[in-house]
Amino acid sequence: MPAHIGAKLYSGFDDPCGMLHDCHRRIERFLAVLCEVLANERAKTKTRAFLSGPPDPSTYMGPPQNSPETQPRELTPKKP
Repeated sequence: MPAHIGAKLYSGFDDPCGMLHDCHRRIERFLAVLCEVLANERAKTKTRAFLSGPPDPSTYMGPPQNSPETQPRELTPKKP
């Protein structure tokens, strides 16, 4: 934890409630930094996804409807 000139001193063991308060403030600052890092990473991920182009339809759709295995079969055999 960096020291700031002129800042109040942290509480010691003679003031347990003050220690708890100081610890709580440190945790709040740490969580704020984590939230900022997470927001930046999400923005980077969205930017990368946007720049990579549109998604490939074959990843979320089945085979094309004109493929041989999806052609309808004839119910009666062809006459020669």
